[in-house]
Amino acid sequence: MRSIRTSLLVGAVVVTACAFALASIAIYRGAKSTLIADVDEELGEELRLVASTVRAQGATVQLGFEDLDMPEYTTARGDGFLQLWLEDGTVLYRSPTLAGGMLTDLPVIQTDQTSFAWARTPDGRRVRAVSIRFEARHEANATGRPFFVQAVAACEPEEIDVFLDRLKILLLAVGALTGLAAALTLAVVIRSSLRPLDVLAGQIEGLRDDVSSRVHMGRVPREMEPIVQQLNQLLARLESAFQRERTFSADIAHELRTPIADLRSTVEVMLSRPRSADDYRDTLESTLDPIRRVQAIVERLLYLGRLDAGQIEIEEQPVDLCELVTASWQPVAGTVQRRRLSVEWDLPSAAHVVSDPLLLALAIRNVLENATNYANEGGYVRISIGATNGANTLRIVNSGSNVAPEAVGMLLRRFARGDVSRTAKGEHFGLGLALAAKIVSALHGTMDVQSRLGGEFSVTFSFESARERAVV
Repeated sequence: MRSIRTSLLVGAVVVTACAFALASIAIYRGAKSTLIADVDEELGEELRLVASTVRAQGATVQLGFEDLDMPEYTTARGDGFLQLWLEDGTVLYRSPTLAGGMLTDLPVIQTDQTSFAWARTPDGRRVRAVSIRFEARHEANATGRPFFVQAVAACEPEEIDVFLDRLKILLLAVGALTGLAAALTLAVVIRSSLRPLDVLAGQIEGLRDDVSSRVHMGRVPREMEPIVQQLNQLLARLESAFQRERTFSADIAHELRTPIADLRSTVEVMLSRPRSADDYRDTLESTLDPIRRVQAIVERLLYLGRLDAGQIEIEEQPVDLCELVTASWQPVAGTVQRRRLSVEWDLPSAAHVVSDPLLLALAIRNVLENATNYANEGGYVRISIGATNGANTLRIVNSGSNVAPEAVGMLLRRFARGDVSRTAKGEHFGLGLALAAKIVSALHGTMDVQSRLGGEFSVTFSFESARERAVV
């Protein structure tokens, strides 16, 4: 795994080196251009001075620059090169340094034009040359044919080359020292900047299995604040999840302990002495109730687990909500008679929704069981179906609520009940509303729970009507 520290250091050094290289190239080229421009200007002035001394006299051209103080062009020990010739190729003058030869690689120019270029001496040396083409002037009041002269002055760039070589070495040396200093400085800065990460890693390592702790850092860099905040939020969520898991395990143990204890005591009593076949039959029949409770708990937990994992396949189709409620009522009708509850129905002839009939029936049955089991003895249950804003709603109400309004949200948790003493018998194990809420959410509906302590407890399902779904 690549180190952030190494990546930052290498990246910073590479960027610094590239920036310095570009700056060095700019300095080198700028210095070279300036030196060459100075040489061109000096050669141009000398060549124009030479040209000013050239005169046309009748059928010949006379040169007068021998009187000028230009030893670099007039002596064999000079360091300059000068040549003049007519357009027909007649050589007017060659400096002794050309040794009888001519400069080559010269550009073709027009009259009164000045050219700056690199040329070659007869022995192949590279020189900087300035060329001009001009018409030799006649003496005053003299006439004659025009003479066009091309003149070239050149010099070797030895001093320029020496200076540029020294500048190149200097830039390389400065670049190397600058790169080394930048690398050392950046290493210290990056190490100091990343030290909070080491502190954070140490605190995370110290957490180990204790998710109740939080990461506390004094002065956190601005870039690390989101990381620390998200990490603490993650720890809070993990702590909450572990707490729910512990509570869930305790709730399962509590809910299963009573029916299992009932089963064990019944079996132990049955086996304590020999009994008749009828006694054994009666005893076995008495064990069916705790067995049904355990089965119901396990089945609902499996449904919740499968819903959480998204393993329930939903098969949507048009469903008559009225028929589904009527069919789901049959299993709880006995509880209504036993507890002497009155039932009020308010159902239309039909109310169609698009949903999974099996899952929706399970959710409705759980809410009906909750209403008939928790209504006060001799109280009432009211079931109504209506339509609101293009949605069909099912409302199930029971009297005698012992749940305060602020405790309604708790009922949607697993094993939550309004009976905080947890001494209720029968099917009251606190999974019905949690399972119903999960199913309704999976079916893209909404479930609203309302309660008034000592008054009514209501659950309202809302699903988009089949007609609205068809329009969409």
